[in-house]
Amino acid sequence: TAASVASEGSIECIEASNAEECITKVLKGEADAVALDGGYLYTAGACGLVPAMQEIYDAEACKQKKQNIKGTYRAVAVVKKKDKEITFKNLRGVKSCHTAYGRTAGYNIPVGLIHQQTGVCDLSTFFKESCIPGADVNSNLCSLCAGNEKTKCLPNSKEPYYGYEGALRCLIEKGQVGFMKHTTVDELIENEKSPAWAKGVKKDDLELLCPDGSRKPIAEYESCNLAEVPAHAVVTNPNRKEVVAKIFKKQQEQFGKNIDPKPQFELFVSDKKKDQLFKGFTQCLGEVKESPMNDYLGKPYADAIENFNKCGKSGLLEACTFPTCKL
Repeated sequence: TAASVASEGSIECIEASNAEECITKVLKGEADAVALDGGYLYTAGACGLVPAMQEIYDAEACKQKKQNIKGTYRAVAVVKKKDKEITFKNLRGVKSCHTAYGRTAGYNIPVGLIHQQTGVCDLSTFFKESCIPGADVNSNLCSLCAGNEKTKCLPNSKEPYYGYEGALRCLIEKGQVGFMKHTTVDELIENEKSPAWAKGVKKDDLELLCPDGSRKPIAEYESCNLAEVPAHAVVTNPNRKEVVAKIFKKQQEQFGKNIDPKPQFELFVSDKKKDQLFKGFTQCLGEVKESPMNDYLGKPYADAIENFNKCGKSGLLEACTFPTCKL
């Protein structure tokens, strides 16, 4: 990979089909580290992994090299402005777009809130149609997805509606509500990096749904969001934490933002597939001082995920929290 070549072998990428397979590889020593979304961070922590570096989205904080910056983002629900009848209180029966099964902003947070408000856990009985990459491909939870017969609803970039970009694209092309992070619309709509499917779409064409049933403009995410959640982070085994942090700090010095001259390889830019190593909106990486995962996640978020898990745990989380670990 470009990362491996540029880092002269300091970083070697190996492939896995999904995030939980990556976590398992790190647990077994087949990989040293993996960058994960908050939903998978909870699972990784339950399996004994610890955070080493976190994504920071605040450019000013990165410039000042502040210590102990806490990277967070907001999970939001986005709708088309013209669909004026849709609110968070009446989502039953609409067509929904999600980043992937088990992801924080795209799945765990909205499912937890829907369960809290309605008692519903099974989204197939709640939404009319959905694209939730990683769900049962033969169910209505995958019927909105855009992949071919081999890639439809896969929880990776082979499914066009996977991830933050995919959830927004799904909303624009087929859906009625999309669950993503607060920066997704700004990253993809009305800027020089807008993909072909976003041409002609304006930020003003979209609005946020607030949990209280109101709606607000995209820019008002601080007062209209589903939750504030911890940033994506690089996790590793406890005995590898210092080594992993040291390697990523060195790579950031060589290939991070605002390096002059601009390096051929950039740590936070993906050539063909979005967010290959880190999210494209990442400004820098910050070392995580906290060791236990729940200290990093924070109690409110950890509690929210525990409530979400009342609707069922993933196989890996079940294995790692079983009295005798099954891995």
